[in-house]
Amino acid sequence: MDYEFYKKQTVYWNTLFKYHKENPEDDLGSEMAGFNTAGFPGEVFSVTSGLSLENRIWDERIQNLLGFKLHYMKSEISKPVYTALNVPDLESNDYVEFGYDESVLFQIAKPIALKASYQHAVRLPTTEELFGDGAKISAAVGLKPEEADNFNVGISFDFREIPLIARFRFDGDVFYSYLKNKIHYMTLAQIETPYTNLHPIRGWGYEGDLKLDVNEYILLGANCTFQNLRNIDYVPKQGIPENAVVPNIPRYFMNYLAEFHIGDLFSKNDFLKFWWSANYTAEYFYGWKISSRQERKIPSSFSQDIGIEYSIWDNKLGWSFEVDNLMDETVYDNYGESKPGRTFATKIRYSFK
Repeated sequence: MDYEFYKKQTVYWNTLFKYHKENPEDDLGSEMAGFNTAGFPGEVFSVTSGLSLENRIWDERIQNLLGFKLHYMKSEISKPVYTALNVPDLESNDYVEFGYDESVLFQIAKPIALKASYQHAVRLPTTEELFGDGAKISAAVGLKPEEADNFNVGISFDFREIPLIARFRFDGDVFYSYLKNKIHYMTLAQIETPYTNLHPIRGWGYEGDLKLDVNEYILLGANCTFQNLRNIDYVPKQGIPENAVVPNIPRYFMNYLAEFHIGDLFSKNDFLKFWWSANYTAEYFYGWKISSRQERKIPSSFSQDIGIEYSIWDNKLGWSFEVDNLMDETVYDNYGESKPGRTFATKIRYSFK
């Protein structure tokens, strides 16, 4: 919901409620044991409510956004047990956290703008992180919400009247983060393990996004991100050294895009688009680097996708077809497990707007 007090000031309010309950059953096993052996029942209820105030002043050359958020979560999760002779106990947890943010954009000239922001962010655990999957991931009874203090400064360019091309856009940012209770999963071979909260983490990085409208039909784009996340303190229980790189998170990756599009081709208000995209991810670790002989690495990868999309009736009815991983390359996810090879997908979409 949003409300405009006057022309240059707007208030936004949004609230999200979530409820999830799990009660797995195994009739045969439960009959033999005398209690439910299928898994660990539990439930979680959460509310996230945010209020923001946007101001636009000096002919809208300065834009300011101030926001506050309330996060509440109540969970009841069964404690993991490692014998079929015990009924798992339920443990209840209540969390109330507040988030807030402040961001400013200053348009120096028509095509150039400076931006800066600070955010105290909170992320509540997901149901998978809390309950696990019953196979590789066990329930995390005492999992806490993530908290992060994020600082960001950047610059934006948007040139529309330059020779040979229709439009040139660039966004560049440098960021710094201090994370507390970051939710993290570390697989241990075939052992069922839960998500855990990490010790404080410090991170910094940069990102850039470039888009080039060659003409009204062709769009080219590329973006890159570098992020360096490291734990602050030595963790003797897990043997994690001070300043170790946080695993399972890509440190450097790039995306590329080329698109051809045209409208009113066969009929009025139709739209045809062909696109090609690619992703490059540099090598990174899926385990803590505690030795120079560390071999738990996810190799670098480069994958390409292509697709076609056609819509009619002012985008109300659309059809798309795409091929992911066109060259059938071997690509791994964040935990060192291989993703599917070449895949095909098609979709028909209708909008009632």
